[in-house]
Amino acid sequence: MQIRFTETLPEEHANYLFKWRKQVFPVEGEGLVWSGIKWHLTASISGGRPIAHIGYADFEVLINKNNRQSVVGVGDVVVRPEHQGERIPAKMFEYLHASGHAKKHSELFVLFCPLRLESYYKQHGYAKFVGAYTFMQGNEQSSSNKFILMYRGRDLSTVKTIGLECEPW
Repeated sequence: MQIRFTETLPEEHANYLFKWRKQVFPVEGEGLVWSGIKWHLTASISGGRPIAHIGYADFEVLINKNNRQSVVGVGDVVVRPEHQGERIPAKMFEYLHASGHAKKHSELFVLFCPLRLESYYKQHGYAKFVGAYTFMQGNEQSSSNKFILMYRGRDLSTVKTIGLECEPW
């Protein structure tokens, strides 16, 4: 398996990876506006089309309403259905977390996930943020009871609030 970093994801690859998303995740994220991602990790077998993807970008969050913190926001984690159960994301997360490219932006990795995926992301070293978090939707601060905020790389157990000045990723 080859894991590659890229700044662009060709439309053909995006369609191949994401076209079935609504059937797999029919409710989560519906109606929310999401931030875009800047960079892509893809996994492929023998140089073929990508079979898995992790997207990420650099963001700033506001911790406890007054402390700005750079983070690497992780999103668009997908594995083609026929390759699920092969531990591909584990290898990709390992690659991402060790990546000089990601770490030059921050050692703190943050993601939003549906409640049902908390244990999955814990397997990749993420912890659930227990404080309150907000993100932008239009011109208003918002939150969601369908998602949790998870983090890796810094202890945030004493942090009470995290605010995004953008949409979730």
